[in-house]
Amino acid sequence: MSTSYSGEKIINRQRICGKCKSYVTHDKASDNEIACALCGFRIITSPNFSRPISVKDIVRLVAVQNKARGRSTVQD
Repeated sequence: MSTSYSGEKIINRQRICGKCKSYVTHDKASDNEIACALCGFRIITSPNFSRPISVKDIVRLVAVQNKARGRSTVQD
């Protein structure tokens, strides 16, 4: 069995950061923690934890990023 990262393991580490609200692939900080690559916010997780991103999460993420950039989320 290979010990290298597979695509599935990388996908399991992709999520929205609870602190900076960015959708990134988190770095492995320890055996049961992953950390945001941008701000370093750590999440305690089990090795099999994965939650697919929902449409609601994507809408919320876009709204937060647009607000940070000073843009409206509604197109006229």
